[in-house]
Amino acid sequence: MIKSVTRQTNSKRGQSGFSLIELIVALAVFVVVVVTANGIFSLSIVSHRKISSQQETLETGRFLLESISKEVRFSRIYNSDGASLQLSVRNQDGEDITYTFDNGSKQISKIVGGGTVVLNDPNMAVAGQFMVSRSGTAIAHPLVTIIMQVADKRGKTELNSVVSLQTSISPRTAY
Repeated sequence: MIKSVTRQTNSKRGQSGFSLIELIVALAVFVVVVVTANGIFSLSIVSHRKISSQQETLETGRFLLESISKEVRFSRIYNSDGASLQLSVRNQDGEDITYTFDNGSKQISKIVGGGTVVLNDPNMAVAGQFMVSRSGTAIAHPLVTIIMQVADKRGKTELNSVVSLQTSISPRTAY
């Protein structure tokens, strides 16, 4: 009777558990899955950072364009025709305002009453120019075109984005 119990135990022992090869194959499959998941996760983080940079750069450019456009719509333009890094206007409150692109330091500033305010975020580089056109006729409303390039200066260069924007505005009032 003792022999039969031993035989039964030996036969169970051979059928239970995993072999070394099965464990190695399972471990290899697990490693492949983890490495693939890690690669996908890393790629999604890089993509998210790039999209966030693009979105913030675009929002900054749109804000700057809209701020200047709003001022120009209700102002008198003093620039002569042609391209310039400065735009001089007199707003409806009688204030003389000058917008200046400093393409060397990559910023745009607004000069009002002798005080200068930098309009762009220090993390954004802004370059551009203003173009004034009166179409060769004596029209009261010149056309102002703002051409601007905004670039994100933060972080790794490959993640930073550059956005080029352009808009044309004509003052609504002639005074």
